[in-house]
Amino acid sequence: MKRILSLTLALTFLVGTSLTIACPVKEVNKGLKTILTSPSELTDNIKSEVNSTDFIPIGLVGGALKGTFYMGKQMVDGVWRILVVPYHIIRKL
Repeated sequence: MKRILSLTLALTFLVGTSLTIACPVKEVNKGLKTILTSPSELTDNIKSEVNSTDFIPIGLVGGALKGTFYMGKQMVDGVWRILVVPYHIIRKL
């Protein structure tokens, strides 16, 4: 898991630093970064919920539900940023 996460972050960094030409490209980069880093929400929320509860199974279930919600929210936000790029291109014409 750590290897996949580190490869994902390295890829995100490379894409983010190499494609900073114009506003639409920056928005695509932000969207891709948001989508690629969204799975970290799941693990972060599980860890925080387990640490904050006394009964570990409740923390696991609550963290998984909360993390899944925030991961989905981040994915939708990333897709929205990418889909709005044609609007930015048309607006600049």
